[in-house]
Amino acid sequence: MKKVLFFLSGKSIHGGEKVDLAYGQLLEKEGYNVDYVEIGALLESISSKTGSRILVLVLVNFILFLQYFISNHRIIVITHYFSWVPFLLLVWSRVILRKRIVFILHHFKCRCPVKSLPHWSKIRLKEWIPLLVANRIIVNSHFSKEETEHIGISSKKVIVVYPLISKGSSIIKKTSISKTSIISILFVGVINKRKGVDILCEAFSQLPRANLRLNLVGNNTIWLDYLSLILSYLKDDKRIIMHGQLSNGDLSVLYKNSNIFVLPSYWEGFGIALVEAMRYGLPIISTNISAIPELIHNRRNGILVEPGNVEELRIALRTLIEDTQLREQYSQASYQKYNELSSWKDEAMKFVSCFNDL
Repeated sequence: MKKVLFFLSGKSIHGGEKVDLAYGQLLEKEGYNVDYVEIGALLESISSKTGSRILVLVLVNFILFLQYFISNHRIIVITHYFSWVPFLLLVWSRVILRKRIVFILHHFKCRCPVKSLPHWSKIRLKEWIPLLVANRIIVNSHFSKEETEHIGISSKKVIVVYPLISKGSSIIKKTSISKTSIISILFVGVINKRKGVDILCEAFSQLPRANLRLNLVGNNTIWLDYLSLILSYLKDDKRIIMHGQLSNGDLSVLYKNSNIFVLPSYWEGFGIALVEAMRYGLPIISTNISAIPELIHNRRNGILVEPGNVEELRIALRTLIEDTQLREQYSQASYQKYNELSSWKDEAMKFVSCFNDL
């Protein structure tokens, strides 16, 4: 039985982290002996006891070394969120011990164009080194695979596996909406700059109709400075509602009761929330960047706008709000696209095959 040491970032608060956990559970079902390490929690625990960043990294790697030696794992699985933390362990394990390393890449931080992020050259090494030493790199879109080539990684060891998302549900039939009925617009994602939440709030606030609601769902406890900006919109516009993180059941209710889904991201490696919205047959507004056009075809199952363009987003929102027939057309096309995606079983087989020959 192959033993796998699976590095998770911590609590499953992001879409990518939920997928990582599903990957680990899939390996267990296939007979692998999987041990999990929550790097985020370990990093936070040690950081609270020392102020030295270098000492923190040394201690984290030392603890991981001990666990690695005691359990004698053959394969290490690391995701990109905290891949820079155990880089000493990764390099030593790959080069000296000739162990097998699988890297799961959801999106490149160093390629993200958001100006508020550190310059890409400052974080490129953090992502490049783990990719360089990895035997297999699992990416979630063809776009992400192309991006690996931009930082000098051979595409021969890169495999595209769409995130494991269970299929189900039927299309939610949207009834015609009168001018006085509430039109519900939904955003699902982490509340941060990369997701373009401020752009959405600004565009929405320029729509004068009183029967509109904008529901913001997602973790809002990480980027507190950015959160204060979003809260200023909520203060000025009572039609905007911040829900924070929701249970699967509560989120499902919001999806079912929504009329339009919006994800105005600056950068997405895949866009799990888009697939969830397609599952519920929602017409979608998103941006024409990175992997999003693999899921959303402009003017077929949604509308794509330039990232950061408030006016384009406002016009797209107004178009779908006012045109019930177009909403229904995109709704049907959205669910049809969802059904065309690879099945969970097919993607699961591709994922497991990455490990069988290691």
